Formats: sequence, structure tokens, C-alpha cells
Amino acid sequence: MFETTALKSRLFRRFLGTCICSLTVAGVAAQDLRIEPVARKLDSPWAVAFLPDGRFLVTERPGKMRVIEADGTAGAPLAGVPEVVARGQGGLLDVVLDSDFARTRVLYFCFSEPGTGGNSTALARARLAADRSRLEEVRVIFSQKPKFASNAH
Repeated sequence: MFETTALKSRLFRRFLGTCICSLTVAGVAAQDLRIEPVARKLDSPWAVAFLPDGRFLVTERPGKMRVIEADGTAGAPLAGVPEVVARGQGGLLDVVLDSDFARTRVLYFCFSEPGTGGNSTALARARLAADRSRLEEVRVIFSQKPKFASNAH
């Protein structure tokens, strides 16, 4: 019994010490933090991928993906984005560039995919058109089964 109480006491002190250290670090970091908007008038921006030419690829939860110029100008929504269920936690989610994107223009993105019985998370692969106006060769490479009638993902 004594060993258990002593162990709990040591764990609590370490936990408390960690919390105090975290607060100290967070306070210092917050003083150095400055928020600077890069683009405006986006609808629930969710994820960003940095393109090799200095532009950004941004997903918006309601189902839009856009190229943002280095000066912050947002392009039109890309054509070719699949249908997205944008409710609750769902929508157009993360986007990641392929390791050879500079050569292939291939990217991957997650989204809430509609289907019989509800929706679920899906992962797709696509190629960004050379003119950056649309996604081409869009293919779902993973789709959660079964679908659920839920707003969670």
C-alpha cells in the first residue's frame, strides 16, 4: 500500500511539474507569435500544401480546393474535386503533395465521401492540371466501409 501511495505521489509531482513547465514555455512562445493572414475570403480553410513555385494549395471544408498565389490572391475553385459531405466534422480535409510533385503534379487528399447509408472518410489521388485550374485523374484509393449516417468522421 505504501509503495502505491508513494508512486502516485511521485507521478502527481512529475505531472504537476510538466504542466508548470508547459505553461512557462507556452507563455514565452505566445509573446513571439504574430498572426499574419496570407489570403482572405476563404470558406473554412482546412489544410495547406506548399507548392514548389511559392504558391499554396488550400482545401476549404465545404468542398473547394484553390491555388493561392504567393501574394495571397485566391484563384477560382479547382474543377474535378469529388462530391463532399460537409456537415459536422466532415468536408474536404487534408491535402499532401507527392514527394515527386514538382515533376508529376500528383497530390493526395482526404474528404468525407457520400454513399449509400451515409458517409465516410476517403483518400484520393489526383494530378493538378498544368494550368492549375482543375484536378485530373482523380481516383479514390481508400474508402472507409461501411458508410455511417453521422456527422462525425
